[in-house]
Amino acid sequence: MADLPDGEYYTFRQAPGEPVQFAVAAQRTDAIHVVHTCPFCRSSYKKNGEPMARAKRVMHWHGHGGDRSVRYVGQRIPHCDRRFHWMLPNVHIYITGDTKHTNSRRHT
Repeated sequence: MADLPDGEYYTFRQAPGEPVQFAVAAQRTDAIHVVHTCPFCRSSYKKNGEPMARAKRVMHWHGHGGDRSVRYVGQRIPHCDRRFHWMLPNVHIYITGDTKHTNSRRHT
């Protein structure tokens, strides 16, 4: 997971025949959140649902349960725009050795 770039993801199945799931590496943590760059969401969309040419990737914030050590954080419900990404499974988030840690709680 540590070599996974921001905004990229791995797919896997927990068992044969189960739905495909996706895993991301956390970009950073703060006192209560784990933050990852979403591989699916962009900052703005056209009316037809395609991302605008200069749209940026969106970061999603989830609780980490008070433990910022390198580990599997768990499954979280995607905060993706439901107009375009309504069928996404839960996201599996991992804190890696490359994850940055801060005490700030600002959503930037």
